[in-house]
Amino acid sequence: MKGLLIYERHESVRNRRFIEYWLDTAKVKNVDLKLVLIEEMAFGLKDNKPFLRVGGENVTADFAVV
Repeated sequence: MKGLLIYERHESVRNRRFIEYWLDTAKVKNVDLKLVLIEEMAFGLKDNKPFLRVGGENVTADFAVV
């Protein structure tokens, strides 16, 4: 299972310990959870299909935590 933990850059600094807790817990549960900064995201519709890019690369996920 793949997931995204989405934060604004300034909030990620302030909540670093909480983010580390999420990432550590996900690892124990065999969940591939990635921290994504909203400033690096692009999303919308292309050819009537949703897309998500992070750092210019297409990304897929089963869930997101915002």
